[in-house]
Amino acid sequence: MAGTSNVAEAKRLALQQAADVLDREAEAITDHWVDRLLESVYRGRAELRLEDLRSQTPALVRGVAEALRRGVPEVLAAPWTAAAREHARLRLSQGVELGDLVREYQLLRQEIWHALRQHLSEVSALDVYDVAEQLDSALDTMATISTNTYGAELQRQIARLDAVIDSTPDGLAIVDPKARVTRMNRAAEEMLGFSVREQPVPFAQEMARLHASTPEGKEIPAEDTPPARALRGEVVENVQMVLHRPDGRVLWVLVSAAPIYLPGGTLLGAVAAFRDVTAQHELEEQREDILRAISHDLRSPLTAILGQAQLLERRLAQAGLEQERANAEAIVTSAQRMNAMIQDLVEAARLESGQLKLNLQPVDLGPFISDLLRRLAPVMEVRRVRVVVPEGLPPALADPGRLERILTNLLSNALKYSWPGSEVTVSVQQRNGELVTSVSDRGPGIAPQDLPKLFQRYTRIGGEEGRRNGLGLGLYITRKLVEAHGGRIWAESQVGVGSTFSFTLPVAPRSSP
Repeated sequence: MAGTSNVAEAKRLALQQAADVLDREAEAITDHWVDRLLESVYRGRAELRLEDLRSQTPALVRGVAEALRRGVPEVLAAPWTAAAREHARLRLSQGVELGDLVREYQLLRQEIWHALRQHLSEVSALDVYDVAEQLDSALDTMATISTNTYGAELQRQIARLDAVIDSTPDGLAIVDPKARVTRMNRAAEEMLGFSVREQPVPFAQEMARLHASTPEGKEIPAEDTPPARALRGEVVENVQMVLHRPDGRVLWVLVSAAPIYLPGGTLLGAVAAFRDVTAQHELEEQREDILRAISHDLRSPLTAILGQAQLLERRLAQAGLEQERANAEAIVTSAQRMNAMIQDLVEAARLESGQLKLNLQPVDLGPFISDLLRRLAPVMEVRRVRVVVPEGLPPALADPGRLERILTNLLSNALKYSWPGSEVTVSVQQRNGELVTSVSDRGPGIAPQDLPKLFQRYTRIGGEEGRRNGLGLGLYITRKLVEAHGGRIWAESQVGVGSTFSFTLPVAPRSSP
């Protein structure tokens, strides 16, 4: 009995000594371990923030020490195993793969044994064996807790992600590197009319079944679909596709897709999002019908009214009937104003629907502005306009017709809202790789609280005359035209002094020699 007691005591002392060493050397063991991880498993992975391990891992080492000291290395729920759970959560949050997590414990085991080797030289071989057995058991327990925690956390994240995906109104689909759909949410199943709950389905096969085409009716080849492009590394946004379902429904969808990479850069697949815009497309078609009605059915009789009123005005002037001629002139003015309102409505609607197409070309702003003023002379007081354009400016990249509308709107407002006879200045300068055009007037100015509303739809700010004329779409259309060019527009004003409206245009690229 005494011999057995002595053996047990020797074992306890050996375990106690090993535990003390681990407590004392926890930081040094951690430093060596992290350095080895940086040199091997995680070489070039600075984003993993391995420095976090230097502060967290000593608790893991001391947990192993406590398991040795108490002689219960296999207890999973022991308080000193908490560090293993925190370690797993940290590594999962950093995107560490499970295999790398297991490798971490293998290297940690080696570093712990390296630290113990020099301190157990006087311990008998049998006691060293006992220490090894208990240490391996404690580390296996810690590794088991980490992998279980990793798996449980991963399952929770997957469950949360599944809930988010299934509750998303847009259709979502995951394709693997072989372009097979492996996961879909309910919205995608209802939209596309197939499911992958039993087995993956080739995406190209389903697109062929749905006769996927462009809005112009051209069939989209399988290799040009957004998921296929994403598998080649592209990020694809809002590609419009028309799908013809077997039940006769025609769906208009916007499809976006992006590749999915593992932390090491390995392509895992791609994710595709499908947004059903069929209702929006139908509304756009209805709007186009209304625009056609406005631009044709209303303009046709209006053109006849305007032509007859102009003819009547001339004949009344020839007859010397001044009062009657003034009445006919009022009809002409009102018809012209109504025609301008119709044009603003049509253009605003087309700008909002993205139907505007620009004919971009280099435009030399100095001669362009001078020619525009010459053509506007019959209808505007252009003699009040002074042009300041320095020599040597590069040409702007713009659509001449749209640029004319921008400048005409700004000049018309400046001449209308400035003091009678006062000067209006049009200046151009190059700034930060852009051309900035400014139209400045001297007049009552704009109140500070009105400046943020200037470029909104149906905003009419100014005197009584300004409020009566137009729909308040002029500056809104001007803003949309400037933005279509990739520019910006803004206004600065001082009450009682005047206002300056400025907009930017890109510089035209130099043509190749």
